[in-house]
Amino acid sequence: MVYGVGTMKRAIVFGFLGPVLSGWVLLISNYLLDSRDVNYLLVAPYMVLQIIPLLMCGFADFLLDGVRLGERVVVLAVAGALLSCGAMLLVESTVLQKAVFVIAIALSGALAAAVCSLTTRVVNQGKAG
Repeated sequence: MVYGVGTMKRAIVFGFLGPVLSGWVLLISNYLLDSRDVNYLLVAPYMVLQIIPLLMCGFADFLLDGVRLGERVVVLAVAGALLSCGAMLLVESTVLQKAVFVIAIALSGALAAAVCSLTTRVVNQGKAG
């Protein structure tokens, strides 16, 4: 494993793109699931909360750098879903009492981690040449 510019790009992608994407997925999934009792003011704090789980997924992505792309994306999607639900559970346990919120939060974490992993793969393709 070589530390360098690729590692910094990965941290930037998982630290900045991930929470924004996670917030948008949360909003869209709540709209599609027709959830009436969503407090849309909680999306911004949720995006801030997602920085730590997504940076942890970024570290896992770094460790899985040599693994095939499909396996890496699946592992990070599962890790993103579990870490997102865990982070939300630590902050406010009453949110996870409704199945709709669990689905939305897990989906937002999984999709954000998977897309960030794909993005880092594309961004770091230039360093191999």
